Amino acid sequence: MINDAESIISKMTRVEGIKFPVARVQRGRDYAGLAIFDKPHNLKPLMQELVKDLSRGEKQYPPLERRYSKKYSMVDFLDAMEILTIAGIIQVESKNVQPKTQLKWKIRKLALDPRAEDELEESEPSKETEPFNIGAEAETILGPLSGILADLVRKAVFEEQILDEFGNVLATPKAMVKYRSVILALAWAAKLMAEKRREPLRVVSQRVWGDSKRLDAYKAEIVAAGRDTLDNLHLTATFETTLVHGNVSFKVNGIFGTMHAGIPACLTDATIDKLTITSAPIDGIFIIENIAVFREVLYRRYLTRPNIFVMFGEGFLSSSKRTLLRKLMEATRAIVVYVWGDIDASGLQIVEDIHNVCVECGSHVAPVLMSEDELELTCGKFIGSAHTALDSPVLCRIFPDVVEKVREGATMEQEELLIHWDKIESKLP
Repeated sequence: MINDAESIISKMTRVEGIKFPVARVQRGRDYAGLAIFDKPHNLKPLMQELVKDLSRGEKQYPPLERRYSKKYSMVDFLDAMEILTIAGIIQVESKNVQPKTQLKWKIRKLALDPRAEDELEESEPSKETEPFNIGAEAETILGPLSGILADLVRKAVFEEQILDEFGNVLATPKAMVKYRSVILALAWAAKLMAEKRREPLRVVSQRVWGDSKRLDAYKAEIVAAGRDTLDNLHLTATFETTLVHGNVSFKVNGIFGTMHAGIPACLTDATIDKLTITSAPIDGIFIIENIAVFREVLYRRYLTRPNIFVMFGEGFLSSSKRTLLRKLMEATRAIVVYVWGDIDASGLQIVEDIHNVCVECGSHVAPVLMSEDELELTCGKFIGSAHTALDSPVLCRIFPDVVEKVREGATMEQEELLIHWDKIESKLP
């Protein structure tokens, strides 16, 4: 912990009604510059590596500490961090874990000080030192293509910022994952549109990151930057299917059907768009994120319980799944929507996304098997998570016992909980 009051400026955040500050950001009072690397502290390689990491964007402290502890001693790491903070190179954000009773600080994030960013920009000979050469990547995808979308991509690369149609900044290289995600997704969209092909966003995400879920977190930014829907950007499948099971009847094109038929029933996006729900005597809606878990739980529990409407969510809800959810909530009035997903950053954000849809319709969201109790069953087996947007007040309210653990790197995949079926079945809706 850094306590040099003469050399450090601490900006405190307070909340009305709470005695002590809830958060603080510490930075050096004076800027010593990158020449601090060459002082006789024998920490130059560690400092250079840490500054390079932070030049790509702010970092969550717990996973950063774990990574550096494998290569350097913790004494050296903490010494380097303190020297760089006092020198005005980095900033340290901490939270007070007991703000009602005392000051007990816990480091949350490290970020590059803006003064150091300016010096780095002046001293860097080229962008080739960046972890990704996004301009070259985008041009490889676009090739000779021209047009509105291709021009938007090239403009964003040149200006090093992604704007929406109103001129609001959506991302810059300081948030490298978001910046690269949006630019390369739009480059692929331009290519697909030119070739009159379509690919689901998850396929494009696999191409960009080698991770099919990564781009799900940036749907809103991709749509805003592309000035169009995912469907019109050709970032959806030729047609989408939604797997469901439950005691719901509907009519489409004058033909009556039931979502109880089929194990599970399969609805296309065109069917969902045109259907009218005629009857829905159900007690709840249960959205399950992963397909293997959806199938297993449906067979083990819900074939004989059609009063619970079960839907395969497939990550962040697509527009057709949102449409079906809204139609169900309008037909059933203030029904509870249960959600079960992975306990990681994406899983928590998926619940928040569904929560926002349900609030519009006056319904309540209840996470299932996503508490500290479930996380304890697998704690330590899966480590690491994308930590974007975990400061959302909605997430902190829905997951008061989980957010901090996920932020620190603990995660859990849905599939593993099936091993503990005897412990979890009674907790299912």
